[in-house]
Amino acid sequence: MRLPDAKRSRLVVIGASSFQPGSGLPELPLVANNCRALTAALTDPVTGGFSAQHCETILDPETLIECGAAVHRAATSATDVLMIYYAGHGIVDAEGRLHLSISTTHRELLGYSTIDYDILRKTIMASQARTKIVLLDCCFSGRAVRAMAGESHVMNAVADVRGRTS
Repeated sequence: MRLPDAKRSRLVVIGASSFQPGSGLPELPLVANNCRALTAALTDPVTGGFSAQHCETILDPETLIECGAAVHRAATSATDVLMIYYAGHGIVDAEGRLHLSISTTHRELLGYSTIDYDILRKTIMASQARTKIVLLDCCFSGRAVRAMAGESHVMNAVADVRGRTS
C-alpha cells in the first residue's frame, strides 16, 4: 500500500453535528471532534499522506453550496487520490435514495436541504483522480455501495470482506 501523492491528492471532510430546532434530527456532539482528529491524522506531514493545503474541512455547513463547491474543487483538481469523508445523519427518502444532512436539514424538505448522494457520486465519478475514496459515517451508508457500483460489484465487495476481522 502506498500513501497518496500529497501534491496531486485532495481531501474533503464534512461533519454535521448540530441542527436547527424543529429539524427532527438529534445533535451529534462527537462529529466535530472526530472530523478535526481525522483531518489532523490524514494531513500529518510524516504519516498522513495528504497536504493540509489541499484539504478542506467543513463543520456544520449551512448551505449545500459550501459542500458542493468544496467537493467540486477537490474532484476537478485531484489526479492521484480523491477522498471524501462525511459524518452526520444519513436519511433515506421515499424513493430509497440516500441524503446526507447538513445543519439546516429538515426531514420534510430533504431534496432542498440535504446533500443528495446521487449528485455527490456523479461529481466524484467524473473526477480524473486515479483513486476515489468515499467514507460515510452515517446511518444507511450501505446504500452508497449500490450507488457507486453495480450489483455484481456489491457482491464482490461483500465476498472480499467475509472472514476478516479487525
